[in-house]
Amino acid sequence: MTEFLRLVDERDARVVFSGDTRQIQSVEPGDALRILEKESRLKSIALTQVQRQTQLEYRDAIQELRRDPERGFEKLDAMGAVREVSHADRAQEVARQYSAALETQASVLVVCATHNEIEQVTSATRYNKGAMAIHLEAVYEQGVLRPLEPLALAEHQRVHVTVDERKRPLSWESAQQPDDSRAELDWLANESRHYSGEWVALDGNRLLAHGPKLAAVKSAAQAAGVSRPFFASVPDDDLPFGGW
Repeated sequence: MTEFLRLVDERDARVVFSGDTRQIQSVEPGDALRILEKESRLKSIALTQVQRQTQLEYRDAIQELRRDPERGFEKLDAMGAVREVSHADRAQEVARQYSAALETQASVLVVCATHNEIEQVTSATRYNKGAMAIHLEAVYEQGVLRPLEPLALAEHQRVHVTVDERKRPLSWESAQQPDDSRAELDWLANESRHYSGEWVALDGNRLLAHGPKLAAVKSAAQAAGVSRPFFASVPDDDLPFGGW
């Protein structure tokens, strides 16, 4: 922080510190914003009007929650916004409520207190048959994000991608390593232009099947006796993506 402020002073720049010191707090050595607010001579400006909650009853409860957490919680409970479940059932219940909200085209935000709870809720949501989200793994190679399993998406369909930066092994269906796809990627780089707009099924550098429909290509690849072929979609712009 000292070095940062020194650079700001050298360049005659302006710094705006923004945050809420009454939310989840940092560990004491990193609690810079609270220290600046309480201990320095810097002037602060506070926002007093709630914008996020548009429903009046909900907004009133949130405002009360900030003034008096116990009374605010009581208001949320009275309006049916609080639902208690056992710890063992929490992840599954969150997944069910998440799916139900998506079906009404609602915008959903799930907040978890710990990394362990995040993993439990994510896993429950992923395998909840009612969920509208699709979770899968992909590998980023040579500027292209390639799913590790086929995706039946509509042309030009937009998707949201969440990147997990934790370094951990990919969940391949077998003991294969990412380098095992090199033959297929080489084939795509050299031969895919002949199959623009189609799905292709590969076994190493051998073309098993191709066509516009993924289901037909999968059937043909299975008929060829290959247990785990590589599937790829070859867009018209010659930018292939695929997976097992």
